[in-house]
Formats: sequence, C-alpha cells, structure tokens
Amino acid sequence: MDTMFKDTITALCDACPPDSTLIEGVKIGSPTDVCLCSNNYYQSVTMATSDKSKWISATEHFYYLMKCNPCKTRSTSLKNSQSADDCECNEGLFLDSVKLIDQSEPGCACRKSWKYSIGGVESTYNGW
Repeated sequence: MDTMFKDTITALCDACPPDSTLIEGVKIGSPTDVCLCSNNYYQSVTMATSDKSKWISATEHFYYLMKCNPCKTRSTSLKNSQSADDCECNEGLFLDSVKLIDQSEPGCACRKSWKYSIGGVESTYNGW
C-alpha cells in the first residue's frame, strides 16, 4: 500500500502523520482529507509556521499541521475519530472531569469517586 501522497496545499510529496494511514487508492489531497487516525487516536489540526517549505503562499506564512493524539487513559475510539470527545471510557468506567493524582490529564476511572489535590490539599470526591 502506498504511504505517500501529493499535498494539494503545499504541492509537496508528503506522508500521513504517525498513528494514521493513507486512504487506500488516494494519491492527492490535504492530510486532513486523505489521512485517517488509527483506532484509539483522534485528529487535531493546528496552525504552524516553522517549516517554510510548507507555507500556504508567499504572503501566508503558515500551514496546517495534522496530528493524531492518543485517547485519554482507559478509553478507546474508532478509526478516523475527529476529536477527543470521540474517545469513550472503556466499559464500566466513568469520565473524571478532575485530573486524578496519578494522571497527567482527566481520564476514565473505576468509579465516580476519586482523590484530588487543590492547592496542595488532598480531598476525596464521591460522585455517587
């Protein structure tokens, strides 16, 4: 299977970002249209300026950078997920809106009760 395509915005030969695949048979298009994020990843697009060869034009000194991000802890998503909201907690788990002490971001927990820290003071929330 081919892994390279011609980017219609930059006119450069490009590859899909890590954790994504090129739609079979596609040879030309923008990364957001021709690359599908893998299962358990979701797509994000940011504006970037660091690579001059990818600038949209001589007067538009930026380009769009597609990235496939992993779903939050203990959650999954289908292939080609478009946002973090597409990542659903695994069966029997609940989404925590507060960052758990053992996590770098909110994730899925075993029950609706967790320990958290605000201003260095640890507390327990019981959401039952």
